[in-house]
Amino acid sequence: MIDEVMMRYYGAGAGGHYEVHIRPGRLSAEGEHPALGVRGYMEKPLPPGEAEAMFYRLLRAGYREWETRYMAGATDIPSFELAIRTRDGVRIVRCDQGEGPQALREAFRRIERLVRAAAMVEGDALDCCSVSECAAFLGVGEEAVVEWIRQGRLEAFIAEESGTGTYRLPRGQFRYLIAGRKRHGLRGMG
Repeated sequence: MIDEVMMRYYGAGAGGHYEVHIRPGRLSAEGEHPALGVRGYMEKPLPPGEAEAMFYRLLRAGYREWETRYMAGATDIPSFELAIRTRDGVRIVRCDQGEGPQALREAFRRIERLVRAAAMVEGDALDCCSVSECAAFLGVGEEAVVEWIRQGRLEAFIAEESGTGTYRLPRGQFRYLIAGRKRHGLRGMG
């Protein structure tokens, strides 16, 4: 059983750096990465089951069999470190961006989405809506919203593992859509 996942990001050049810890019900991040909204320290609650779903995906992907390093051999690209803590110890995997097994790269992307969603939250409560509420707000079908989530155009948490997944979308991202400052690639789609 996984107790905690920690990710460190080292950006190349001016890409920033940060460290994220994910435990059941909590996310904490510290460092600097303006594109993700990380500036200093933040700690936020996660929706029920979000951390556990990530832990399950890592177990299913066979993280114990991964190599300890996946390097591209370049010095000017971002790199990541993933530490998976269990009661038996810690498994650390280091890799350059774009390297390593697909499940490892997906874990990094998922953690970045969680950090970005948490950074959008003002205060301590993560205010989320359902796919149907989002579809009604945007004036599109639910299938379009699910597709945009899968494409990474909308931030979402998986609230329940099922055939297509039941998603919860942080409402904070919609204030950018309304203000027109951030479109998430949704304009003209639907």
